[in-house]
Amino acid sequence: HYNYILHAFGMGHYVRHNVASDEYSRKTNNFYIYGNDKQYFLDMLIEFFKKYIGNAKPKFDYITLYPKHEKDKLNENMINLLNEFSETTGLNYKQVLRRNRTIQPNHLLRSVEQRRENVAGSIDILEDVKSKNILIMDNVSITGTSLLDIKNELIKNGANIVAGICLGLGYIEMKTDYDLNPSKKWDIHEIMA
Repeated sequence: HYNYILHAFGMGHYVRHNVASDEYSRKTNNFYIYGNDKQYFLDMLIEFFKKYIGNAKPKFDYITLYPKHEKDKLNENMINLLNEFSETTGLNYKQVLRRNRTIQPNHLLRSVEQRRENVAGSIDILEDVKSKNILIMDNVSITGTSLLDIKNELIKNGANIVAGICLGLGYIEMKTDYDLNPSKKWDIHEIMA
């Protein structure tokens, strides 16, 4: 059971079971594996940052990358993306999360409970996060379990505001997407408060 909710922002919608026929999902996979279309994703991240986050109060202290499922592993393509993003936007990239043991890839697990058990206790926080506003970057978030788990850990360790950002949100989340649904009006200040 988690004590907090997570606001996760996505650059697009990811169709896990239909990657072959969904262009955005294919691009997301190819970037993560091969580094293809980095400029495409960098431009989207920068545009999102400028539109929604860059001038919002409170400011984020830094962005960090959510680790791969293997112990001590980070995706080099995501690191390169975040380094360029950081240089362009001025939002510092700082790696404060480390996978302390290899876990199952969450997308292979069927239930939310299995996913929660899988990620529980698998991330170390590498430095003091007290009073920090942290943006966590992941490649995709299908159910949000991984990002929600680490948000709860960061808050327990004193972080102030924690939000997630990813290249692809699960396709099911389209129903609640603020940009795709004109009836969903939002203000970053309200979400982050």
